[in-house]
Amino acid sequence: MLIVDYLMKVKVFDPRSSISIMWSICDMPPSTRFKPLLNKAIKSLLTAGHAIPYHDLETVISKMIKKYSPNVPYYYNEQYFDYCADVVMSQDLGFENAVHLLRKFLRVNHLSRSLLDYISEKCNENPDLIENGDPILTYNVIRGCALSDYRPKYYDVIKNSFLNIKNFNTFIEKDLHLLNLQIALTILNIYVPVLIEKALNEDYLKHIFRNNYSVDYENALVITQAIKTFKPDFSKCLPSDEFIRFIKSKLKPVSDYPLEAPLHHVFGGENFVKTPALTKMLHHIDHLIVLKKGGFASASDNGGLYVEDIMCESPNQIVLIMALRPIDYTNNNHQLLGRASLMLRTLAAKGYSVVPISTTLWKSFPDFEKLPYIMEAIKSKTEYFSREYNVS
Repeated sequence: MLIVDYLMKVKVFDPRSSISIMWSICDMPPSTRFKPLLNKAIKSLLTAGHAIPYHDLETVISKMIKKYSPNVPYYYNEQYFDYCADVVMSQDLGFENAVHLLRKFLRVNHLSRSLLDYISEKCNENPDLIENGDPILTYNVIRGCALSDYRPKYYDVIKNSFLNIKNFNTFIEKDLHLLNLQIALTILNIYVPVLIEKALNEDYLKHIFRNNYSVDYENALVITQAIKTFKPDFSKCLPSDEFIRFIKSKLKPVSDYPLEAPLHHVFGGENFVKTPALTKMLHHIDHLIVLKKGGFASASDNGGLYVEDIMCESPNQIVLIMALRPIDYTNNNHQLLGRASLMLRTLAAKGYSVVPISTTLWKSFPDFEKLPYIMEAIKSKTEYFSREYNVS
């Protein structure tokens, strides 16, 4: 590691040296020793302006994404990703370059609204880019909009051009990941029968599930919940109930409930806070509270298997506390992912008071602010709440 120590003593790198260092670090086995040097090389590059050909910048991003994982997060650098987007836009490198970069961003849940706006402008200039364009590029544009359910400047042009596609079989023939496409379309409230039928076909899902990626199971489950809730006419396209239960069984059970103890403290113990709970559509609910007028909790009926079995007489409210993890948000600006937002909407559509709590944000507060934060979140989602709680 003598070379690393030597390079750390260099005041600033020229742009070509910065790229070379970043490239080399990405080609070597991961080590936390490289983190300061990688950050220094990126900082030097960002201060040098647009002195490096875009192709070289994009190659580095590809290498960084390939190395990135939650265990080695330093290969993701928000500033560098945004820098590359700025290069594409400022040099007007066009639709294809922008979408190829967007595809890389999606792999690490990096949201760039400005890049999506740029892409939408190109679509507005030429709607054929979507309607008669490469299905792979269209696939990534749709997924980009759905990442955080962001509607760029000319989103309506994108949506209408997509719906004007005459032959959606081209998406099937391209062997695209149709489940990824379908969750994106569902988030955006776009339903195309031929794509739904193929994406949710049990044989196709078995083919997708062979990799055993939890995100595939989550996507399939949320799609079924959304269709049952918002588009019941398409329910005939859904897998069997037995297969949907199989999908649910493949999701790793939640074992950590950081909000449980605080909720017990405020509402009077485990008899008043059901942890966890399950809906008949197989939503996982972290905590359920039956709230009476004035903000007092009523002892929940723990005998029922599902949320729908909980006795809740008017004017009481069922409050669902959803502890959202870092994986439910974008990496760079903590925006709720479209999939998580859609899942919450399916619960709210059933008449429940849904209270999402970011565990990342909650854990960042000093202890004396954590309980007030939870209570304010609950108050904001309920019709009445007059009780003053002891949150010390």
